[in-house]
Amino acid sequence: MEEIFAPIKEEMLIVEQQYHNIVSQNKIMAAYCQEKNEAKMFRPAIVLLTAGLCGKITSKTQSISLIVEMLHNSSLIHDDVIDNGQKRRNKKTINALYGNQLAVLIGDYILSKTMKQIANLDDSYILQEISHVSEAMISGELLQLEHKNQKEQISIHQYLDVITNKTAILLASCFKLGAYSAEVSAQQLQEWYQMGLSFGIAFQIADDISDYDINNIANKDANKDILEHKITLPLITALQNMTTHQQKEFLMFYFQHNGTRDEIEKIVHQVIDNKGIDNAIHIMNAKAQVFSNFLKNFPNNNYRHALSEMLKKIVNVKAK
Repeated sequence: MEEIFAPIKEEMLIVEQQYHNIVSQNKIMAAYCQEKNEAKMFRPAIVLLTAGLCGKITSKTQSISLIVEMLHNSSLIHDDVIDNGQKRRNKKTINALYGNQLAVLIGDYILSKTMKQIANLDDSYILQEISHVSEAMISGELLQLEHKNQKEQISIHQYLDVITNKTAILLASCFKLGAYSAEVSAQQLQEWYQMGLSFGIAFQIADDISDYDINNIANKDANKDILEHKITLPLITALQNMTTHQQKEFLMFYFQHNGTRDEIEKIVHQVIDNKGIDNAIHIMNAKAQVFSNFLKNFPNNNYRHALSEMLKKIVNVKAK
């Protein structure tokens, strides 16, 4: 993403330094964040690029960028505790290194620092938006746990409810708050939010599709959703192409498997053979196209190009 972030390189460096200054106040977080995380700063980049496209990047834009990065990272730490995740992007998670109790406290620590940053802005609109995002993310996690614990087949609508709350709403708010910092109209704010939801849904579907990469089964850190018995879009759309008997057999196997390489390979092949990947890609591309069409309403400058390239990079997944 480094080349995509070129128009906001200086601003990104400022946000990154501010983030490290905050987390370095805690020794464990400081040690954990020393290693470079290629995926970080994605959400701050959205805030900055959107503000640039809508008018200008301001000090408020910078502050919002820091807030969304901190909120996102605190949620990741809590998610890893809930899922008992041992690795994230080939790095051991905080709970894997230090245990669940300390991980929860670290997540809470970052969240409290996030609230402090919001309070410093003294802006009720931003407070309301972040409060809405936080509530939605928790609701999404609860919905996903409910489906997982009941070991049930879920619909595409139920799946979209989960990922909208868990992932898409935060991304949508990044676009909305970036535009807000550039002082656009209320109508434009709502448009950015709605288009951001489409972007966020496409983003999560792409991530879910990548979990079914047949060429990555040998990587013990891959196939995280399958290992955790999560029901995501490739599996849902594959089930739609099975008979009722095949669905029951497959779901029983899916929820009882032990995560061996042979078992994961069997699951991936069945999802691919039943067009689960192809159908998921079709839905993802439809969502991505909505956002891409929206961008055409704005000047064809470096900020628009960066957002367009970001989207292309995200949805560049193919059936294997």
